Amino acid sequence: MYKKLIKYLPQILLISVIAMHTQFAVAFFWVMFHELIHCAVSYKLNVKKEKIGVHALGAYLKQKDLDYISPNQDILISLSGPMANMAASAFFYLLSFRFSGSFITLSYESNLALMMFNLLPAFPLDGARILRAYLSKKRLYKQAYKFTVYCSFVVSFLLSTGFIFLLFFNKINITLGLSSVFILMFTLKEKKRMMYIIMGDIVKKRNRFLKQKFLENKSISVHYELSLVNVIGLIDKNKYNHFTVLNDEMQVLGVLYEEDIILGAKDFGNITIEELMEKIEDIHRFRNI
Repeated sequence: MYKKLIKYLPQILLISVIAMHTQFAVAFFWVMFHELIHCAVSYKLNVKKEKIGVHALGAYLKQKDLDYISPNQDILISLSGPMANMAASAFFYLLSFRFSGSFITLSYESNLALMMFNLLPAFPLDGARILRAYLSKKRLYKQAYKFTVYCSFVVSFLLSTGFIFLLFFNKINITLGLSSVFILMFTLKEKKRMMYIIMGDIVKKRNRFLKQKFLENKSISVHYELSLVNVIGLIDKNKYNHFTVLNDEMQVLGVLYEEDIILGAKDFGNITIEELMEKIEDIHRFRNI
């Protein structure tokens, strides 16, 4: 009973605030508009299994198929919400020159605020997804994820610093303070999740391959003394990876594929590539007896 109450506390608080204040009702309307735009673009790109929910920072769109899309599709879906808010804000701003009313003013301000806030490179906002997807096109996915987590911590720190700074002028900005806290909470959750994301992405890659019927290849040269955990960190989740093993003289000792690395880590633990190659040779030798 109490666990369920805690789980749905953000939704309860949000609905209570909306019921008491018209401006929050208008803002929440545009939050849902923002998420529905994400949903519409996702359907257009054949990314399905959508679920719109509510968290402490507003609403969110949960999509399982996002695990299988390309970085460009991820950027397009994530950017669609803020861009829709920008268009709506511009529309109501121009409309305000001819018509007056609280709804027009609140709509202009709400959409402008939503656009700017969601473009911050912090979890769980769209800006973090955009940054992570963009960086993953140029770097290893793990590096892109780690840098995005770092940026999210910086945003949380800056927001909390702004909240404390305003306190010296006897101004209490609850939104600023709560945003910094919740961004910090989400970022800590993402940092913990990052430890498992590479392994999870490798498993999902097979499903993506079966769905798309193709995958790009990626070739990496690695030193024979490198540990399997370090090699796993080099695996690109969007491509099929194979590793050319080199010694100190950069002579080729052999080629390993990503399934060799994964199964090796699973069966033998964090051994070196050299040890894995010896074990693979022993297995092949045993099969030939």
